[in-house]
Amino acid sequence: MRNLALGDTGITVLVSPFACSAGSIAASQSQPLDLVCLAASPAACAKATGYIGSTCGSASSGSSTPNRATSTVSVSAAMLSAGKVAWRLVVDGSNLEPGVSYRMCLDVDGPGGAAGFADTGCPVYVAGVSSIEPTSAEVNRDLTLNVRCSSKGGCRVGAHMAFCDGSVSGTLGEESLRSTRTELRRFGDNWQASLSTNGLTVGSYYQLCVDLDGRGSAQTWTATGLPFFVTGGVNATPAALERASGAVVKIRCLTGCVAGKTQAYLAKECSAQRFGGGSAASYVLSLALSQPWVTSDSERSRAATLLEEPGAPYGNYLATMDLTPLRAGLTARLCIDYAGSGVAAGDSGVGIYMAGVKGMQQRAVRRAPAQVLQITCSVGCVTFVTEAYLSTACPPSLPAVGAGAAPSSSSVSTLSGRFLGAAPNFEVTLDTSKLLLGKNYRLCTDLDGAVGSLPAGDSSVQVHVSALEARDATNGILKVQRAKAQAVRILCNEGCGMSTRVTLIAENSTCADVAKAALSSGYLVADGYAAASGALGGFGTAAWTVQIDASALSVGAGARLCADLDGYGVVFQAGDIGVTVLIVKAPS
Repeated sequence: MRNLALGDTGITVLVSPFACSAGSIAASQSQPLDLVCLAASPAACAKATGYIGSTCGSASSGSSTPNRATSTVSVSAAMLSAGKVAWRLVVDGSNLEPGVSYRMCLDVDGPGGAAGFADTGCPVYVAGVSSIEPTSAEVNRDLTLNVRCSSKGGCRVGAHMAFCDGSVSGTLGEESLRSTRTELRRFGDNWQASLSTNGLTVGSYYQLCVDLDGRGSAQTWTATGLPFFVTGGVNATPAALERASGAVVKIRCLTGCVAGKTQAYLAKECSAQRFGGGSAASYVLSLALSQPWVTSDSERSRAATLLEEPGAPYGNYLATMDLTPLRAGLTARLCIDYAGSGVAAGDSGVGIYMAGVKGMQQRAVRRAPAQVLQITCSVGCVTFVTEAYLSTACPPSLPAVGAGAAPSSSSVSTLSGRFLGAAPNFEVTLDTSKLLLGKNYRLCTDLDGAVGSLPAGDSSVQVHVSALEARDATNGILKVQRAKAQAVRILCNEGCGMSTRVTLIAENSTCADVAKAALSSGYLVADGYAAASGALGGFGTAAWTVQIDASALSVGAGARLCADLDGYGVVFQAGDIGVTVLIVKAPS
């Protein structure tokens, strides 16, 4: 048997001192790509230069000049500079084609060295699709994906889109797709794609992949690097929490959650993190590769393990969190890690507002051009800076990255007013004259006002625009005897009628639960002579009376009065009329 000699295979292997990850840049100038130097001495990386091209190579053997003949991209080689946690290659992407994947080419020993430019094996996607909304959704759902495209193009009507394996990068084949493909559609300046999460795995990250020429054969699928997280469907209460330790979040999760294993936390954003083994992986833009897959500067609480809520139906859990690391005024995202591994958390689709406002003295307001609200705020409110307004719905204003951002809902609201005062007592003056009578409104707060980056959020404080006033109340207190058939005199200039229903509830109850909390109720009737000589010259009345039964309450107890302008109708809502009822002893 002849012994064969060793010979050159013709394959060149690049031993690079750099580790890199698939990245994404915009088609514009000064685009950063981060790498980490693996060499024992940083000096081994100090001379490196690099560029982005469709192919890599030097003009001649050992040359430090990019090969213009083999590269369709005309960019200058850029010296890598040492950053705080990474080495950064800054390139000019203004001549690159959006929606195309290129190669990262490095000359590790720089100008004058023996090595030339070689392919690092790291694809770089020039963002044609710059973002998607939402970035998470429930499994087995059809959804409309709102797609934001590069200003220089990169999106085409009829281009194919699909969710694909998060661990792949660059160009790829059909085998990496994890959902059915769909076509990109354009509506004016907006781009949309209808995708489905059918068959995807709860708790896994996928990414959006694009085939720009759709049914054509020239273009292959390209991984965009935009992460998408699949949830099992999560709801959580309350919608607002104070920035404190020991905060309890009630979580309803019917698919994927396991008591004692699944973890959740609140954060400014739920960053895509790398999975282990064969699970899907994703990556974020502008990654510091010396700390892969971790966003170290993100505000977040510690992860809390989900525990079953005692006595509650299946799928109801409790998570106790320390929220002190979060800023008051932040709309935090509820991040959930189904496996409890600490590396695969994603956005649940739920936002919880870190409220600075603890309460408001008034439970009801009148329609007036200058209604003064008394606000209690211990943390985060600043006089002349913090702003608030009343609205039927506060904007979600979700973070754009990793949050499943949603457009703000349309609503009726006042203009904003600024806080005056000092913690914990503030005042804000609002024009409530255009609000609708008999409706409930939310107090929306923006703690850093127009000067800061925090969005407005729902403080969880609710107030009712009341048409009713208690005529015999003094300083907001109405004394009612502990007896049956107690007449309460009401002043109502607009909106009241004989279908208006007034209900007595305990002081610690709310008008939102008026059906369950009712102690006594009755309908308005015109108040005798006062009605006959009413506000409209005898053709209408502002004076009414209602009879309530206060015999079940103790002397000294407090109570509230709720009013619903159309009784059991659906046009108006039951709400507080703004007085505290004090039960006094009836004369013997």
